[in-house]
Amino acid sequence: MGFLARQLLHHNLKKATVEFARDGAYINMYRGQRSNYGFTSGLLGYRPESYSLHNAFTEAKKRNVEILISRMAILKATVPNLARFDTGK
Repeated sequence: MGFLARQLLHHNLKKATVEFARDGAYINMYRGQRSNYGFTSGLLGYRPESYSLHNAFTEAKKRNVEILISRMAILKATVPNLARFDTGK
């Protein structure tokens, strides 16, 4: 999802917030399944199968890109893995 979101941007990414629905599946397991790495890596432009996944946070810091994970979004979980991206533009 992060990679797809990055493809839709028409500007250089400096900051992004990933928000999860309060009653969705991500809220309790995004760290355990490493979704935070996947979202960050994808937002940096790396494909899901990229080896860069494990270095996502280091690469974001190196590029001066701030990625925030918000578990407090007021979203209705119409599907279990609902996430919303905000890039501040």
